[in-house]
Amino acid sequence: MKNRKNLPVIGLSIFACAVCCAAPILGSVFGVAVLTWLSYWTNSVAVVFIGLVVFVFILRNTRKVPCATCGSDCDCKLENGNAD
Repeated sequence: MKNRKNLPVIGLSIFACAVCCAAPILGSVFGVAVLTWLSYWTNSVAVVFIGLVVFVFILRNTRKVPCATCGSDCDCKLENGNAD
Protein backbone atom coordinates (compact mmCIF):
# COMPACT_ATOMS: atom_id res chain seq x y z
CA MET A 1 0.00 0.00 0.00
CA LYS A 2 2.99 2.27 0.38
CA ASN A 3 3.55 2.40 -3.39
CA ARG A 4 0.08 3.81 -4.10
CA LYS A 5 1.31 7.29 -3.11
CA ASN A 6 3.74 7.29 -6.05
CA LEU A 7 1.11 6.13 -8.56
CA PRO A 8 0.15 9.65 -9.82
CA VAL A 9 3.83 10.53 -10.24
CA ILE A 10 4.46 7.33 -12.20
CA GLY A 11 1.40 7.99 -14.39
CA LEU A 12 2.54 11.55 -15.05
CA SER A 13 6.03 10.31 -15.88
CA ILE A 14 4.68 7.77 -18.35
CA PHE A 15 2.50 10.45 -19.98
CA ALA A 16 5.43 12.88 -20.22
CA CYS A 17 7.62 10.19 -21.74
CA ALA A 18 4.95 9.33 -24.32
CA VAL A 19 4.54 12.99 -25.29
CA CYS A 20 8.28 13.53 -25.47
CA CYS A 21 8.88 10.44 -27.61
CA ALA A 22 5.86 11.01 -29.83
CA ALA A 23 6.84 14.55 -30.80
CA PRO A 24 9.86 13.58 -32.96
CA ILE A 25 7.95 10.70 -34.52
CA LEU A 26 4.97 12.88 -35.40
CA GLY A 27 7.31 15.63 -36.60
CA SER A 28 9.05 13.20 -38.93
CA VAL A 29 5.75 11.91 -40.29
CA PHE A 30 4.52 15.48 -40.82
CA GLY A 31 7.80 16.43 -42.54
CA VAL A 32 7.60 13.48 -44.91
CA ALA A 33 3.97 14.33 -45.68
CA VAL A 34 4.88 17.95 -46.48
CA LEU A 35 7.78 16.89 -48.71
CA THR A 36 5.53 14.43 -50.53
CA TRP A 37 2.93 17.12 -51.13
CA LEU A 38 5.59 19.56 -52.38
CA SER A 39 7.05 17.01 -54.77
CA TYR A 40 3.59 16.21 -56.14
CA TRP A 41 2.81 19.92 -56.57
CA THR A 42 6.13 20.76 -58.24
CA ASN A 43 5.74 17.76 -60.53
CA SER A 44 2.35 19.06 -61.69
CA VAL A 45 3.74 22.56 -62.18
CA ALA A 46 6.73 21.17 -64.08
CA VAL A 47 4.45 19.33 -66.50
CA VAL A 48 2.51 22.54 -67.15
CA PHE A 49 5.70 24.55 -67.72
CA ILE A 50 7.11 21.91 -70.07
CA GLY A 51 3.90 22.03 -72.09
CA LEU A 52 4.04 25.83 -72.16
CA VAL A 53 7.66 25.81 -73.33
CA VAL A 54 6.90 23.33 -76.11
CA PHE A 55 3.90 25.42 -77.20
CA VAL A 56 5.91 28.66 -77.29
CA PHE A 57 8.76 26.92 -79.11
CA ILE A 58 6.43 25.58 -81.79
CA LEU A 59 4.60 28.90 -82.09
CA ARG A 60 7.80 30.88 -82.41
CA ASN A 61 9.43 28.56 -84.93
CA THR A 62 6.40 28.22 -87.21
CA ARG A 63 5.98 31.98 -87.61
CA LYS A 64 9.52 32.63 -88.87
CA VAL A 65 9.35 33.19 -92.60
CA PRO A 66 12.71 33.60 -94.32
CA CYS A 67 13.28 36.83 -96.16
CA ALA A 68 14.03 36.53 -99.88
CA THR A 69 16.78 39.17 -99.87
CA CYS A 70 18.80 38.67 -96.72
CA GLY A 71 18.20 35.21 -95.22
CA SER A 72 16.29 34.19 -92.14
CA ASP A 73 16.38 37.19 -89.75
CA CYS A 74 14.96 39.92 -92.02
CA ASP A 75 17.08 42.50 -90.23
CA CYS A 76 17.86 44.13 -93.58
CA LYS A 77 14.24 45.24 -93.97
CA LEU A 78 14.55 47.47 -90.92
CA GLU A 79 17.82 48.93 -92.19
CA ASN A 80 16.39 49.68 -95.64
CA GLY A 81 13.26 51.30 -94.24
CA ASN A 82 10.91 48.53 -95.32
CA ALA A 83 8.76 47.32 -92.45
CA ASP A 84 6.91 44.68 -94.45
